[in-house]
Amino acid sequence: MERNKQVRVCKIGSLCSVFFWLIFIVIVFLWQKQKREETMSNLFDKAIQIEKSIYIKRLINEQVHSFPTDNNIPKHEKDEWIDQYYLIRSDPKRERLDSIYSALLNENGIKTDVQILCTFDKTSTFTGAMNQIEKAVALPSVSFSINDDEEKNIVLSPYYTNNFLCEFLIHPYSYLSFFTCLFICLVFIWCVWKIKKTEKEFIQMVDIPVQKINLDESSIPLYNTGWIFHHADGMLKNEEGLIIHLTPLDTKYLAAFLKSEKHLLRYIDICRSIYNEPYEDESCVTRVDKQRIGQAINRLRKSLVTVLGIEIRSIRNGYELNVVPLNKE
Repeated sequence: MERNKQVRVCKIGSLCSVFFWLIFIVIVFLWQKQKREETMSNLFDKAIQIEKSIYIKRLINEQVHSFPTDNNIPKHEKDEWIDQYYLIRSDPKRERLDSIYSALLNENGIKTDVQILCTFDKTSTFTGAMNQIEKAVALPSVSFSINDDEEKNIVLSPYYTNNFLCEFLIHPYSYLSFFTCLFICLVFIWCVWKIKKTEKEFIQMVDIPVQKINLDESSIPLYNTGWIFHHADGMLKNEEGLIIHLTPLDTKYLAAFLKSEKHLLRYIDICRSIYNEPYEDESCVTRVDKQRIGQAINRLRKSLVTVLGIEIRSIRNGYELNVVPLNKE
């Protein structure tokens, strides 16, 4: 049950990582888009002022004075409208403004195509093809009015080609955030795999019943290694007469391994059979017990180092006495 919970937590963690990454990307994208459009709007205002400073020559002539103006209109507003009126007459499509605006955008690292829609006296002109308006994104317009006459309003509307998403996705921090999210997901996937692998090993151990091993005094062949385990004498002896003397504790451990089913010993088996602990199940085994058992196993491994063909392998919740194939020449 605990492992299933861990698997669910890892899967939910992976999904949450992807979800929060997407939220992060969307938030950053919208913030960058808003910031970029604000910059483009400010640059458009600047382009209007640059165009005036280059092309306007204040000529007070009859044509300019022919417009009746209300004396209550601030002089600044009248001058702005008259300047724009003059610029429309000299450049109806406002191509000069388009060129200045494009240059400013390039200087500020904004790579995009721009067009300008100019509306005056019920007439509209566009620096690009009219069908481009449908695909372009409009920025805030700049309006110049006089005498509260809407028909005389001069409205300049900048448009730009919306390629910001592509530029955003190829930005380094987009790659960085993606690979960070991918790394986190891979970690969670690895955790799920590890938990399931551990669960499989645990199930294999559960299939082995808890044993009460009878440590009698018999002599037992140590597989096909040529060594005989003499339990009563606490030693190993081979056909050549070589002898390995074992400590009483090593003797108990080796006897328990050889007489257990599949030569597997769980911690609970060792605690009951060797240390005579009255434990009911695996949950009673403490970390101190495991450390004590681990130290004893290491000592037994050192005692058996000259015995070729066997090894003591750590497994889930215990140890296994395992046969190691030998290469015969």
